[in-house]
Amino acid sequence: MAPLLCHEEPTVALVARCIQAIVASNAVTKVHPEDTSAADLDTLTWLVNPPAGLERAVRDTDGLRAHGGLLVLLNLLGDLAPPLDAGDVLSAQIARIIGEIVPWLFPPWGLRTHVVPAVRDSLADAVAFVCALADGQMHATKPPSVRVCTPSSRRSRVVAAGEQFSGPERVAAFAKLVEELRALAVFVFDEPQHALRS
Repeated sequence: MAPLLCHEEPTVALVARCIQAIVASNAVTKVHPEDTSAADLDTLTWLVNPPAGLERAVRDTDGLRAHGGLLVLLNLLGDLAPPLDAGDVLSAQIARIIGEIVPWLFPPWGLRTHVVPAVRDSLADAVAFVCALADGQMHATKPPSVRVCTPSSRRSRVVAAGEQFSGPERVAAFAKLVEELRALAVFVFDEPQHALRS
């Protein structure tokens, strides 16, 4: 997918980014710890791309399983925040793809307490940001504050207020995304009623 990230067609580049996230989130959340070698840990940690200061939190198998999928999601939202106002069809496609990724990201039940406050706070910011997009207006003044370590990050480009679209496809896609993100946030914040989703 890496070469496609520079594709001249924006839709292709954005979908390639989403596919990268699907592969990475599946790897970090579904690989059994006993099947993870030191080389695998290095590769998966690179895919997760933890912000500066959180490298230690994901360097062991438990930390990777607790934080990995969440950080993949947060980085993905940080990267895609600017294009999310590109138009009905593209926004709906992005929201639908991310909504399909989120259910894979529930940390194993016994590892939820390992999720560090920085990741919890970023997840809460991401939920608020996506909720604002789904409402068709920007209550937040910036994209989710998640990735702080990559020079290629496009977080500095803010989605402008009043440039949202409200087509039925977009509304439905974002409604699903909001539902999944809220369920993920509630689960990570240790609400017992979501035990079955682990």
